[in-house]
Amino acid sequence: MDNTARVFHSETGQEVHLFADHSAEVISARFNKEGTLLLTASFDETATVWDMRAKEHAIVIRGHEAELSNAVWNFQCNLIATSSLDRTAKIWDLRRLDDAQATATHKDEVLDVAFNCTGTRLATGSADCTAKVWDVTGNFELVTIMAGHTDEVSKVTFSPPGGLLLTASADKTARIWNSGTGTCTQTLSGHDGEVFSCSFNYSGDAIITASKDNTCKIWR
Repeated sequence: MDNTARVFHSETGQEVHLFADHSAEVISARFNKEGTLLLTASFDETATVWDMRAKEHAIVIRGHEAELSNAVWNFQCNLIATSSLDRTAKIWDLRRLDDAQATATHKDEVLDVAFNCTGTRLATGSADCTAKVWDVTGNFELVTIMAGHTDEVSKVTFSPPGGLLLTASADKTARIWNSGTGTCTQTLSGHDGEVFSCSFNYSGDAIITASKDNTCKIWR
C-alpha cells in the first residue's frame, strides 16, 4: 500500500507535492477551508496536519491505540475529529493537538466520524451496529444512540440543516434518523450488497448511496 498523500493541481493534473511521513496506508486527506492545511489519517495510528505553504507537517496527532478510520475538520476548522479501530473517536483543538479534548466510545471499532454544519454535534458510526450523536459543546455528552442496523455502520453524515443523520451499513441498507431523538424515520432498502458510503446533496432533498453491489442509487 502507498503510505503517502499527494496533492495535484486541479486544472493541469500535475503533482504539486508528495507528503510521505506516514509509516502505513493513508486512508483520508482533507483540506481546511482556506486550503492552507491538509489533514491526513493513517493506519499508523496517527493523523497529521500538514502546512501547505511550508510543504511539511505542522504536527502529528497521537493518542489512538489502533489504526485510524477517518479524520475530519469541523466547519470552522478549529477542531479535528478522529475515529479509530481502538473503539474510540477523539476531538482535538487545533491550538492544542498534544492532547485530545474529548473521547467518544463504542463497544466495537469506530468506522466513521462526522461533524454537523455548526460543529455543535459529532456523529460516530461503529462495527457494533450503532451510530451515536454527541454534544460537542460544554462537557461533551452523549445525545442519542441510533440502534437498528443489523451489521456494522460504516458511514455517518448529517443533513445540511443537521436535524437528520444518514447512516450506511453492511446490512445492505441506509437509514435516516432524527439526530436529536435517535428515531429511525426511513430505511433505504434496495441494494444487494453492503452500503459503504452515503451523502445528502447540498440542499438536503436528495441522497446518494454506494454499495458493494457495484451500484449507486439516488433517493429523493
